[in-house]
Amino acid sequence: NIDFDEARHLAASACAHLELALTEQGYLPEIGFNCGGSHFEGDKPSLSALLAGSDMALVKAQALKTNACEVIRIESDARNGKGSQYWKQEIAGALNENRIALFAQPVLPIGGGDPLQHEVVGRLIDQHGEPIAAQQFLPMAVRHNLVELLDRKVIGRLIGHLGDKAAAQLFALNISARSIQDPAFVAWLGEILQKQAVIAPHLVFEMTEVGVVQDVEAAQIFARMLRGTGARFAVDSFGLHREAFRYLQLLMPDYVKLNRSFFENLAQDRANQFFIASVVKIAQPLEIEVIAQAIEDRAVVPLLRSLGLNGYQGFATGMPERIA
Repeated sequence: NIDFDEARHLAASACAHLELALTEQGYLPEIGFNCGGSHFEGDKPSLSALLAGSDMALVKAQALKTNACEVIRIESDARNGKGSQYWKQEIAGALNENRIALFAQPVLPIGGGDPLQHEVVGRLIDQHGEPIAAQQFLPMAVRHNLVELLDRKVIGRLIGHLGDKAAAQLFALNISARSIQDPAFVAWLGEILQKQAVIAPHLVFEMTEVGVVQDVEAAQIFARMLRGTGARFAVDSFGLHREAFRYLQLLMPDYVKLNRSFFENLAQDRANQFFIASVVKIAQPLEIEVIAQAIEDRAVVPLLRSLGLNGYQGFATGMPERIA
C-alpha cells in the first residue's frame, strides 16, 4: 500500500540500517550484501511472481555494486512473472538458435556533428519474433553462466554484420566482467580481432567499473590485448567506486562513461556538477574523454558543455534502432 518511490526508499532505508549495523560491528568491508524487491499496483500478483521479480532485482543490485539495492515493478508482461529456470531455458534456447538482434544508439559530441560512436546492444528474440530488452534477461544470463556465450554471439553477429562497412564509424560493445576474467574468452577475442584487422580499429569494448573493481589485473590484461589488435578499451558506469580515479591511470581507457545516476536532476544538483567537472579535470591531461549517459533532454547539453564533457548518450541522441 505504498507507491513505487516509497518502496525504493523503504528498501534503501533497510539497506542503510544493515550497513550501519555491519559497520558498528567491524564487519565491513569483509561482509557485503545486496537487496532486491518487487513493487506492484492494482491486482495482487502471485507469490511466485513477486519472488521471481525480487530475484531479478537482486541480481540487478549485485551487478551495480556491493551493498546496493534495487526495486522493480511487477507489470503485466508475462515474462516478468517467470522465475530463474524459465529464463535459463529462454536464454539458452535463443542462443542455440541464434535468435539475437543488434540495436545501436548514437553517442553525440557536445559541440554537434557526426556521432562519436554507436553503442551496440544485443537483444534476444523470443519465439514469437519479438525482441527481449537486455534488462529483462541479462541478469539471469549472468546467474546461469550464459553471459560469456552471449558475448561471443553478439561479437560474432556484429563482425558479421559489419563486413567491410566499418571504415567511417566506431562501434562500442559492453563486455561482461565474467568474460574478461576468462583467459579462453580473451584469447578467442584476440584471435578474432587479429583476423579482422580492418574492422578492429573501429571497435571499442567497454567494461563496467564494477567489473574493473572485481579484477583489476584481468581488466589490464584485457585492455592490453585490445590495444595490441588496434581495438579500443573504455570503462562504463564510472564514478561510483571510491578508488575510481586510481583505475584511470592503471587502465588508461580511451574514454569513460559516467554512471547515469550523476545526471538525474543535474541542473539542480551542484554536488554532481562538481564531481563531473572534477572527473573531466583529471581525465583531460590523460587524454581520456568523458561521456554522459541517460540524457533525455537536449536542453541540458549547454550545461554538459560547461562541465567539459566530450559527448552524451540517451534518448536525446535517438532511440536505439535495430541494425541486424
